[in-house]
Amino acid sequence: MDQTVRRCAVLGDPIDHSLSPVLHRAAYRALGLEGWRYDRIRVGHGSLPTFWESLDPTWAGLSLTMPLKKAINQMGTAADHWSGVLGVSNTAVLSWSQANRKGGGPAVSLTNTDVEGIVCAFKEAEGSLKDPDQSIGIIKSVSTGTMPPQPGKQLRALILGNGNTAESALCALGFLGVVHIDLVARRPDATGRLIDLAKELNISVGAPHGMDDSDCVSDLLCQADLVVSALPAHAADPMADLLDSRSNRHSQQSAGLSKAPHLLLDVAYDPRPSRLTQAWKNRTGGRAISGDRMLLYQAVRQVAQMTGQPLESIPVKAMDRALKEEMQ
Repeated sequence: MDQTVRRCAVLGDPIDHSLSPVLHRAAYRALGLEGWRYDRIRVGHGSLPTFWESLDPTWAGLSLTMPLKKAINQMGTAADHWSGVLGVSNTAVLSWSQANRKGGGPAVSLTNTDVEGIVCAFKEAEGSLKDPDQSIGIIKSVSTGTMPPQPGKQLRALILGNGNTAESALCALGFLGVVHIDLVARRPDATGRLIDLAKELNISVGAPHGMDDSDCVSDLLCQADLVVSALPAHAADPMADLLDSRSNRHSQQSAGLSKAPHLLLDVAYDPRPSRLTQAWKNRTGGRAISGDRMLLYQAVRQVAQMTGQPLESIPVKAMDRALKEEMQ
């Protein structure tokens, strides 16, 4: 095996909570990739240019999280469907040709694997993805951006948040057969991009609501088939308070909670469980998906892209085992 050090990392701020190193390192071990490193590095929006100047040809790839998923676009070129459509990337693959070394930097291919991560997390929870290795086929399909037909499905969804991950969530919900989406955000006047995306995907969208519109938001939470909280850690705590308050006002047999919501995905996985997922399960009877499931499946194509390994060879089960062991 080649002993040359090859470096990858996840960048963001905050970053100490990230479990991405657990997943990527597990993949390297299972693939027998010696000399490969994957770290977490605190890099904010303002410090990205300085970090970029420090890169050298040992670097192979970067994962991007908040607040860098748009900022990274100035460093490279969109190389897959969702990175191009959304202008949001969570993966940068670095290519160091001789010409680029002389020019002082790598050629950078940008991709977005968040959409497929969200789709796989929901499919796993609903039972149609029974084995982590089955995710490879779903990832291939979703990454092309071709929406499949959804016969018989008339699902309603709710998205909490209006940032980069909320945009990926909206696209993922289209793959899952959603025909109507409601939006709740701390700044409902900043949801224009989400509304435009919904129209492009032929999904009807309701007027956006603020998180302080408690009665309406409480109703939307309890009426949706699928809910995605794309809010940072603790930012969704007021939604948990709404569910607790509603439960105190109504019995489980009342009209307000008679329809148990289907699934909630809370993309924030630290702390775990979040207050929102606890309230969701306790107060509505619905099922909750922790954000680490999305994290697992968005990392699969990342590993393939950064290491140059075929997607079919990525050891999803080994990554899943390492993640579950870490979270025990």
